[in-house]
Amino acid sequence: MWANMHTSFTDTFSAPVHVERRWYFPGDFITKWRFVSDIVREYDRPGRLLIGGHSFGGILACAVAARMRRADVVGVITVFSPHLMCWGAGSLMLGAHVPYGIPVVSFGATNDDIVYEAYTEYPQARAHVRVDTDHEGGLLTDPRIARGIAMKSREYLAMQ
Repeated sequence: MWANMHTSFTDTFSAPVHVERRWYFPGDFITKWRFVSDIVREYDRPGRLLIGGHSFGGILACAVAARMRRADVVGVITVFSPHLMCWGAGSLMLGAHVPYGIPVVSFGATNDDIVYEAYTEYPQARAHVRVDTDHEGGLLTDPRIARGIAMKSREYLAMQ
């Protein structure tokens, strides 16, 4: 999954792409909070920054964007992320409200058996795109899905 996403975003955007590969137990908010703090500490420096995440990583990406002070966050991309699940509790607990002016593009998987597609739309998204795939399998096995997500992200964020 990460290989397809990394390749697709590297080919689509004219900027370095860094991938943080981590997985957390769904209820472990202390570790997630530390992760957000670590990412902000590492990447909050002058320059343009595009932030993205898959599944709960999309909520973490929003939390990171909300805490950036020096970086010019040009957009946030969330892929199959449970923004509205449990009334948005995960987003609320992590303070994952992207500041006004930073565009968000959210993606939902139509055959997702982990996150119901209706929960994946970020409330203030510039665009929400439905993708005909499942939560992970399509990203793992079909590079066209990752490429489509990268291309739609560039289109809706209007960037190179």
